[in-house]
Amino acid sequence: VYRATLDEKGVGLVANRADPTGEFLASKDIWFRPVQMANAPDGALFVVDIYRELIEGAAFLPPEFVKYIDPVSGNDRGRIYRLAPKGFNASQVNTNLSELSALELAALLEHPNGWHRDTASRLLYQKQDRSVVTTLLKLAHGSSSPVGRMTALHSLHGLNSLEAEHLLPALADRHPLVIVQALRLAESF
Repeated sequence: VYRATLDEKGVGLVANRADPTGEFLASKDIWFRPVQMANAPDGALFVVDIYRELIEGAAFLPPEFVKYIDPVSGNDRGRIYRLAPKGFNASQVNTNLSELSALELAALLEHPNGWHRDTASRLLYQKQDRSVVTTLLKLAHGSSSPVGRMTALHSLHGLNSLEAEHLLPALADRHPLVIVQALRLAESF
């Protein structure tokens, strides 16, 4: 697994390998099969490893190979790694965001950790509490975080409260990715 840094290029992003001479995560175990990563609420990174001898289906291998392996070997295994930098201090984090009010969830749309933003956005959608529309509009137009502005716009859309005039300031945003998201959301108008 290699790590990339994102660099802005016009209205898009380009992923560049952060360390061209090494890997972010590697193993000498030939069954190591990292298939998914997710941000943890505390800032660590979870990596799911399906841990299999064979990831291709046996039907796609020459018969002379299949006689030397068990095609289902490892189907009862798997691992989850929690990666954190040396000296990482996991702070106590409230992971039960469902207990928060819609207003508290809206405030999390600016959180620096993507897990908090994604979870808050999902819960706002599930609750369908339109009492936060004014707060979301303030975030969409005034947040210091471009990601916060984009997430607020999408949350308004998820609450069926996004109107064409709400997108006009976002279409003139100083950050190109906010403009891209505003254009995507404007398609429905």
